[in-house]
Amino acid sequence: MTRAAHSKTTADKRHKHVISWLIASLIVACVILAGGLYVHRLVQQKKQDTLIPIEQAAAPAALVNKATANAQPIDTAALKQDLQTFESNLNVGKDYSIIVEQPDGHVLLSVNPNTPRTPASNLKTFTALAAVHTLDMNSTLNTTTYLVNSTPSNAVVVLKGGGDMLLGSGYNDPNHIFGRAGLATLAEQTVAALKKKGITTITLDADNSLFGSEDMPPTMIADASSQGYFTPIVSMAIDEGKIGSLGSNPDSIKNAYLPRETNPVKSVVDTFASLLQKDGIAANGQYNFANAKQMAEETSKTQLAQVHSAPLWEILRLTLQQSNNSLMELFGRLIANKVHAANSTAGATSAVTSIDEKLGINMTGVHMADCCGLSNGSTATVAALVQVQRQFYDSANAASLEGMGVSGFSGTLLEHNFTPETYGLVRAKTGTLSNVSSMSGNVLRTKGGLLFFSVIINNPTNLTAAQDVIDAFVGGLTQV
Repeated sequence: MTRAAHSKTTADKRHKHVISWLIASLIVACVILAGGLYVHRLVQQKKQDTLIPIEQAAAPAALVNKATANAQPIDTAALKQDLQTFESNLNVGKDYSIIVEQPDGHVLLSVNPNTPRTPASNLKTFTALAAVHTLDMNSTLNTTTYLVNSTPSNAVVVLKGGGDMLLGSGYNDPNHIFGRAGLATLAEQTVAALKKKGITTITLDADNSLFGSEDMPPTMIADASSQGYFTPIVSMAIDEGKIGSLGSNPDSIKNAYLPRETNPVKSVVDTFASLLQKDGIAANGQYNFANAKQMAEETSKTQLAQVHSAPLWEILRLTLQQSNNSLMELFGRLIANKVHAANSTAGATSAVTSIDEKLGINMTGVHMADCCGLSNGSTATVAALVQVQRQFYDSANAASLEGMGVSGFSGTLLEHNFTPETYGLVRAKTGTLSNVSSMSGNVLRTKGGLLFFSVIINNPTNLTAAQDVIDAFVGGLTQV
């Protein structure tokens, strides 16, 4: 059996598992679905690791509350049993927090909700929330070439990065987020503009000044780049600085943990110089546009060509789906620059915290050592995390909601052990470190209505088993 045929057979089996009970809850669920969560579209798709489109319709709280009000009452006995099963598992340990809420904020269940714990990648949701309320999510990250000295014998071209760390080495790829902007396209357009000016030889400089001198959070875990977890934050990089081919689907989560370059800007400059050479322009490539005289000359620059990334909402969706540390840190720095905070990790985390507080999130107990959850020293409470999840259901946060993984279908939830009857009903952000397992999101109840939840386990006796316990607990919420 081919891989495609196997995937289709698997999806067909899942469809048969869920269709019988889906009909019973469809009337109630469709109110929420109209607000942005089209689960019926999910259960008809084969299991995949690509992004699943969701309608970006408004999801006002009134609609969600109405759906919950018309749902069958919560089975409190089943909810208590779900918690008891969780707490009785010896693999969980003693350091855990849980909260389960209805859309109106009514707390159904809580254990240590305000205790600060290490959240791992659940920290990304704070940054995502701040991003959609600060940045123009329809804007793009642009990579540009400028001519700062038009004398043919001494022409200087500057390759200026605008934050696009997903550049492709080939031509623009309209079908993927990685490689949406291609260096081959930029080179071709740059060469055409230079030849019109009679220029065939240049000095190529790179302007990597966008994010200043700090490219790594100070408390980032050791060997993050070599392990494939993090790329230094720079103004431009090819394939996020990943070493190795990304294959036919560069957006695939299977590429998430490839080793990373430590100097991705140099690779961009070297690649671009080669592309110029191929098209007939001899380029003496330099690294870093830092000369004071040249920076002054840039004020009178002439733009030659420009390529554009995917819009920020697409990049944010992919970032959450992949739980991509580098890209979420990139969003943090973009936020800092937008609000004129310090151009650093500290500036980014301070800006995110301030923005989320203004949005009504209780950030007491939340400390962001970075914007992605990978560095040492971050803490969060499940009370704050569940507030963020409830805000994701506001229509302004569509990109964040779309970035949540879907049980049995997409994102990092594909790595979790959900049972077939829960496929398509859990939408969540996961988090994993060597001593952390966490999950925050929402579930559709088979009896109608929606629940929001957050779970953090620190220092479990067995990490893998603890993750399975969270999966079982969250899956159980669909049945209460």
